[in-house]
Amino acid sequence: MAAAPLQYVGVFRNHDIADVVDKAKVLSLAAVQLHGNEEQLYIDTLREALPAHVAIWKALSVGETLPAREFQHVDKYVLDNGQGGSGQRFDWSLLNGQSLGNVLLAGGLGADNCVEAAQTGCAGLDFNSAVESQPGIKDARLLASVFQTLRAY
Repeated sequence: MAAAPLQYVGVFRNHDIADVVDKAKVLSLAAVQLHGNEEQLYIDTLREALPAHVAIWKALSVGETLPAREFQHVDKYVLDNGQGGSGQRFDWSLLNGQSLGNVLLAGGLGADNCVEAAQTGCAGLDFNSAVESQPGIKDARLLASVFQTLRAY
């Protein structure tokens, strides 16, 4: 069986729109994931400038309640605890009864909780710090453990 082709996502925080567009084109990104204070006007301008096939994902911080998912031109929302990279999860029970077809779950996801995360019904899972041996360095062993656990599920 052939492996599925990889699709790359660039992660940006308050970057200049021209820089995001340039990186998306040069790196052939499938999506740009926005983790800053980007507002609707920024997203509108970015959508106009990006190639049509490049999706826009917007990270939202979850506190005691779920944030509104009301941005136009956002293809997926990444729900995370805090500003991302904290390795901490938010209260996933907040997702109960929600429409999650355009939601990616992030925040402290690893082999120990990936099945529970998958059971939330989110469209996808965003693994980061829990599969790193040190900040910014993914650990092949930890990633393999996640994939093995999910395949068994």
